[in-house]
Order: sequence, then C-alpha cells, then structure tokens
Amino acid sequence: MFINWAHCLIPKAFFILSIITNQVFISLVKTERDFHFGNYKYLLYFLAMFDIIASLTDLLIPVCIHTYRSAIVVFIVNGFYSDKSITNESCIAFRLAFIGGTYAILNSHFIFRYLSLRQNYYVSKYFYPYGLHSSVCFVSMHIFLWFCVTDKTMTSNDEAKEYMRGSFEQSFGNMENINMKIWIFSDAGIGYQNLQNTIKNLDWSSLTAEILKRIETQ
Repeated sequence: MFINWAHCLIPKAFFILSIITNQVFISLVKTERDFHFGNYKYLLYFLAMFDIIASLTDLLIPVCIHTYRSAIVVFIVNGFYSDKSITNESCIAFRLAFIGGTYAILNSHFIFRYLSLRQNYYVSKYFYPYGLHSSVCFVSMHIFLWFCVTDKTMTSNDEAKEYMRGSFEQSFGNMENINMKIWIFSDAGIGYQNLQNTIKNLDWSSLTAEILKRIETQ
C-alpha cells in the first residue's frame, strides 16, 4: 500500500542517517581525550546501538496510524511483513514495543546519572559489566512486556474491523488483506490515561529536582 512519498522515503532516509550519525558519535566517544567519560561511554554505546536497531525496525515494519471516534488502528503498509498472517500482525506489536523501549533507555540514563551522584564509587567500579548488562536486560524486558501488553490488548477481530471499516476504507481502500491491530477505548479511559501521564510527569520532575539538588551540593 502506498500512502505518500514522505511516508515511503522518511524511514529509509532516517535509517541511513542513523547509521552515519551513530558511527560518528561512537567514534567521537572512543577518540575523546580531553573529557573522560569513564564507564558512561558504555552506556552511550548502548544508546547508539539501540537507536540503530530502532531505525531498522522502522524500516522493516513500516506502519501507519488511522483514528476514528474511540478507536485507533495501526497497520503495516508494505515491506517484508505486509503479507496477511497472524505472525505479521504480531510484528505490529513488536514495532510499537520499541516506542516503549525508548522510555526504558531514558530511565537507564537517569538512573546512571543519579547513581553517579549518590554512589559514584560503585558506578565507577561495577557499572561495567554488571550495570551495563542490567541496563540491556532492563530495556529488553521493557520491550518484551510492552510487546505482550500491546499484542493482547490490541485486536484484529471482525467486530473491531466492522467498527473501523467505513472510515478506514474511505481513506485507504479494502482492509481485508492488511495486517492491522485495533485498539478501541472509551471516553472514560482518556481521563485515566491523562491521570497516568500526570503522575509520570511528576515522577520525572521529582527525579530531575533531586539530581539538580545533588549537583548543587557537590
């Protein structure tokens, strides 16, 4: 399925840019002499590798999103996984799980910076390899859990398709041979989601304030 040229070309362009910029980034970290990254460089390597893998996932599983009333449909537009099958539908959940994985990467970074301020001796001595392995496991587990949740809570049954059919086929044509995942929610769920987002923002604000406080006392 062809959506538009931007949707077709941007994932390819971003994958190429990801390869180039992350190689340059890794090279700069490895060759830096004036600033000593210490064990932090291993976390930076991990961040660069994750970015390349995420860009590759965007390239191999190109998706598009369509919304209608209280529903969202995510579907594969082309590529290796565009043939209709249950396995390829699960690839949508895997693709979306990488979005959740970016939050795990951010968490790993903040935890490292926080521990560097509170327990710098242990970070310097034990982060490589134990802390790095823990970060990789944490991100991998985060992606796996998001995959499980997304795969179970989003559906592609006939009832959900009938709810979306009119709006979807008006924009994209026949939906029968397309791999898709549909999430139907209620208006009450929107308020709960906003509450969750508010709590998360407060948690991040508290952690940031604590880090800044520790920096000031150094």
